Amino acid sequence: MPLRAVDDSEGSNIQFSDLSKSENAIVYLRKTESQEKGDGAVTLETSNIPKQFRYPEYEELDRHLTERFGLPFTYKRFNPDKYYYIPYGYDYTYLAEPTQFCSNDTFMVVMIMSTVKKPEERTVLRETWFKDKTVLDKKIKYLFIVSSSPDPEVNRKIDEEAREYNDILHMDHLDSYNNITMSIMNTFNWLHRNCHSIKYILKGDPDSYFNTPKIVKWLLDLPPHRQTRLYHGSCFITSFFIRQPGYKWDTPYIVDKDSLTWPYCVGVGYVISADLLAPLVLASRHYPYMLRTEDMSIGLAALMLNVTPYRYHDYYWTPPEKYHYNGINKCRWGRYFDFHKIPLSDVPKIHAVFSNTTLKCSRVCEKREHMKNVTYTINAIQDMELIASTTTNRVFCVL
Repeated sequence: MPLRAVDDSEGSNIQFSDLSKSENAIVYLRKTESQEKGDGAVTLETSNIPKQFRYPEYEELDRHLTERFGLPFTYKRFNPDKYYYIPYGYDYTYLAEPTQFCSNDTFMVVMIMSTVKKPEERTVLRETWFKDKTVLDKKIKYLFIVSSSPDPEVNRKIDEEAREYNDILHMDHLDSYNNITMSIMNTFNWLHRNCHSIKYILKGDPDSYFNTPKIVKWLLDLPPHRQTRLYHGSCFITSFFIRQPGYKWDTPYIVDKDSLTWPYCVGVGYVISADLLAPLVLASRHYPYMLRTEDMSIGLAALMLNVTPYRYHDYYWTPPEKYHYNGINKCRWGRYFDFHKIPLSDVPKIHAVFSNTTLKCSRVCEKREHMKNVTYTINAIQDMELIASTTTNRVFCVL
């Protein structure tokens, strides 16, 4: 059970204090009688926190987050008939998990959200780009994230598939769009505890095709100071919440009075460095509210850690033209990191094109928007000042 779950249709009792511009400064939480001791220090009752949310090695960060944002799991519950309640913060088990999944030289784990209803997607991916176990001399592991079905027979088949392929993390919560954030955080927890040597995690959807050689090369070329605290993908400085009751991404007005989101990378594909796995899970304990949208939830957890996306509207993650197989060309499409909304029947065809190592491509240059840093203020978490970006034109040349 969560430590506390606020059932308040008017708003949360969480009050954020001003966030300091200094990374080393402690920002202060309102004290309650149960929290305050003689010296005013905050006491964490970790015995009541589910085991997957406990990180003794991050005690200082844990205390820092609590002092900034209040006790864990004091997030707001929305009225269930308007916004489906997400049972976040409960203890859970993995129904099936890989064994000896990562080795000491595993460079990156690709985690793909999969559904209990479409095992054929997993079959096709295993037979195509999941075969690339070594990319540019770096070992890659592929992991399917699967939730549960109310049908025990479906769960039994998933567990059988997990034992056969050793590439499924089977969660014990129901397969629902509302539970994707929970699946992501539970996976981050599992990776942190089972893949100690990995450097990066690539999260994607099953209808995406990832150009893993391009992504790995980009990661290898990063300067040292960018190889940690990395959060990168097709990212936005800010956008608008959708206010449309009944719609998949509808968000209650109580979430943000200005209707503006915080910086985040869209969920179809993004990369994070492994050093952020546990901190993101810890930060998620202090969400002010739970959202259906996992990508904005990850962005919010990152923001609470003073991590913002590296580059916005990145050229490589945003193909300027809509995907269609009839026009695919390795030289034109090979410059991008991923393609989204790919029909399953096209995945083998695309993989055959990208697996053609004899094809040589000439250098391509085109003018695209580029982002440069500016400072601005966002109200998503009480007047937090961010370094974001503005648009200028720049010429990109890629192979």
